[in-house]
Amino acid sequence: MSVYFLDSSALAKRYLPEIGSDWIFQILSPSSGNEATVSRITRVEGASAVVRRMRGGSLTQDQADLILSQFKEDVVSEFVTLEITPSVLDEAIGLVVKPRLRAYDAVQLATACELKRQMLGLELEGFRFVSADSELNTAAAAEGLDVENPLDHQ
Repeated sequence: MSVYFLDSSALAKRYLPEIGSDWIFQILSPSSGNEATVSRITRVEGASAVVRRMRGGSLTQDQADLILSQFKEDVVSEFVTLEITPSVLDEAIGLVVKPRLRAYDAVQLATACELKRQMLGLELEGFRFVSADSELNTAAAAEGLDVENPLDHQ
């Protein structure tokens, strides 16, 4: 079993068919025994991705509504949702300044780093940070996280 922290760009591949979607389905399959974790802000970013697709014309309103409903249900029932604490926000500020990440990317990474620290304290192994954003992945690797890019799994 592994613990996967998925940012929004990775999790969106479960709902919007793209390169890497098959791999995301594989690691999130109940039979994999993996645990999937997301940051609380992933709900906002995920909804935004679906709405952008609808506005861009690649999804109908009905398709977007169905995806948003499923996404909302899955976030509650299938994923461990990590809260945004004051210490996570403090760390995110440093990530905005140091590697110059965008605000939500910094919060995603700070949340993942906090989870990794908690896992080390419990002597648990098998943590992976998953994102399709190469800039965020570079910053995550610099923070010592094991990084997976779904785009590398076609």
